[in-house]
Amino acid sequence: MRVKTEAAGDKQCAPLLFVDRLILQALCPVFEGDNVVLRCGGRNKEYTSERIYHKDGEQLCGSFNSESIMEFFKTTRKETSKSLRITLFPYPVLTASPSQLHGDQLPPQKSEVQLQFRFFRDSQALGSGWSSSPELQIAAMWSEDSGSYWCEARIVTHNVIKMSQRSWIHVQSEEVPVFGVNLEIQPPGGQLTEGENLVLICSVAKGTGTITFSWHKDGIKIVGRKTQRSLVAELQVGAVTEHHTGRYYCAADNGHGPIHSKWSTVTVKIPASHPVLTLRMPRAQAMEGDTVELHCESLRGSPPISYLFYHKDVTLGSSSAPSRGGASFNLSLTAEHSGNYFCEADNGLGRQHSQRVSLNVTGKQDMPTAVNTNKDYAVLQTELHWAFFPASRPVLALNAPRAQAVVGDVVELHCEALRGSPPIWYWFYHEDVSLGNTSAPSGGGASFNLSLTAEHSGNYFCESDNGLGAQRSEVVMLNVRGELVLPGLEVTVMVNKIFFQQIAQSLPLSRSV
Repeated sequence: MRVKTEAAGDKQCAPLLFVDRLILQALCPVFEGDNVVLRCGGRNKEYTSERIYHKDGEQLCGSFNSESIMEFFKTTRKETSKSLRITLFPYPVLTASPSQLHGDQLPPQKSEVQLQFRFFRDSQALGSGWSSSPELQIAAMWSEDSGSYWCEARIVTHNVIKMSQRSWIHVQSEEVPVFGVNLEIQPPGGQLTEGENLVLICSVAKGTGTITFSWHKDGIKIVGRKTQRSLVAELQVGAVTEHHTGRYYCAADNGHGPIHSKWSTVTVKIPASHPVLTLRMPRAQAMEGDTVELHCESLRGSPPISYLFYHKDVTLGSSSAPSRGGASFNLSLTAEHSGNYFCEADNGLGRQHSQRVSLNVTGKQDMPTAVNTNKDYAVLQTELHWAFFPASRPVLALNAPRAQAVVGDVVELHCEALRGSPPIWYWFYHEDVSLGNTSAPSGGGASFNLSLTAEHSGNYFCESDNGLGAQRSEVVMLNVRGELVLPGLEVTVMVNKIFFQQIAQSLPLSRSV
């Protein structure tokens, strides 16, 4: 849309040729605030004795210069000049065309005069207010933009403002359904790290009127919605997590039905957390010749995760976990393997290391040599075994507060080797993952308490070791259900049923006559 300001009147004062006896002249152009010089003189060097000036029929007050007396044949006469029209500052004229809003400079113009312009629609200022440019461009006109338009012009030095007449501009509405919906993802490719910001930009190639944009994840969840008069809409998602991973599309609708974009994939990668290093040994006290398993696992992080194992800051080896669950490294022990161990986890988003775990490896125990050569070896062996017995295979018992364990219960895992010289160490396992360990200094068993969650369903076993070899119990299965809810009605019915059964059992049997 183009709006133009023009001035009414001539752009300059044309030279005047008078044939009258008395003429009135003024310097042009004249702006408000300027000093106006009016010259009143006679023709053919005829002089006047008194000058009287009038504006719109009214005599102007003030003192004026007098040169001499105009004489005609020695008689005094009164002469009146013709009127001279002086336009100080013309009113601007607003014009419009379908390309842009603009206005021409106002005539008359002087080099030292500064003009400013501003435009209005229905009493609301358009653009940024006063501007030295007589043009205003509106990028897109909608039917709601129909209204009364006008402009104002002012002289900066004297703050003189003139307003144009109002012009009605009607914008015809031509509805075009949305077409060419596209979804753009920032950053490009949709690869993000946890904590970064995701930007979803939905655009349409064509479409008029109010457009409703919506963004969808995995075809079900609506993650955002905006309604606006624009061909482009943007949705920002701050601090993404792994839950934002998925397939996205956007839709646009301007009343003719939604049009969908193509699918785009967003992948949020989670840096590996600090791993936990666990040393799994066949006995409580590691000995030369034993095989120890070093298990390293990050409980959080996007796979694949590479694990590196260290002994005294020297790399032992590495292993990769394509999926969650950690990785292990087996080590056949020698006396030199005593010391501190740790592991590192890295999935390409930063390396994390575990806490250090200390391992003490003792020499291999040999069978003592009999001092008395007169004793039979079998007798000596019997005496030795009578003094120190290996731990037997333990028995694992799960002591729960009810027959069916539910979430929130505390279950006691009791492991006991019925035979073996103390002290005996006990390890407790759930699905091959160590839960903890405890010892029985004077023999007997040991217990481990566990507060149940739904994830604690599965197989359990324990191990016992008194330094003469680890023994493993049978596997015991535990099924954990959700929180137990007992509706009052069901409890009442069950109690009544038991009560009537007890009454029936106490009554004597009736006999038929």
